[in-house]
Amino acid sequence: MPTATSPVKAVPSRGGDDDLDALAGTWVFGDWQFTFDGKGKLTITASGRSETVDYQFDGKNLTFRYSYEDCTGTYEDGKLTCSDETSEMFGQDREFTKQSEEEKLDAFAGTWKFDSTIVVFDGKGKVSYNEHEYSYTINGEGKAVFNDGVHDVTCTLQNDTTIDMYFDDGYGEDVFHKTATKQ
Repeated sequence: MPTATSPVKAVPSRGGDDDLDALAGTWVFGDWQFTFDGKGKLTITASGRSETVDYQFDGKNLTFRYSYEDCTGTYEDGKLTCSDETSEMFGQDREFTKQSEEEKLDAFAGTWKFDSTIVVFDGKGKVSYNEHEYSYTINGEGKAVFNDGVHDVTCTLQNDTTIDMYFDDGYGEDVFHKTATKQ
């Protein structure tokens, strides 16, 4: 496996989509998301922030530097396994799963909680709330909206770990906000 003193050289690209390396796409492990452009740029999203870094990939071995740490990985048989230098970020030998285009989830995907209430967005248009399932849509402002049978509920992402949920009964009698945190 390459070390910080012996970086792997990038596979040259001529610029077309056919020249994208095997890592091109989005890979996830827990709350970590790696989006490879297939040409040497990697966007890492974790803990409410995103950063784009350069990566080197020779078809099997991967190296990149993130948050002052040298990170390495291997790609074999369609699997990506990565490690960070101190194991303080995502850890050692973590297997990342590639998302297909159909599997890409919206930004609300996940389990959220306010008070003792659990709200689960599947990232594809279904939300479970108060032991019932509803359909939601993402409106033109990037907000998730659904009706729970009593309220029109509008959810606004505050950051990667918090959403504001605005409940409106349509009559001005039962209108309130709740802040839900990602679990």
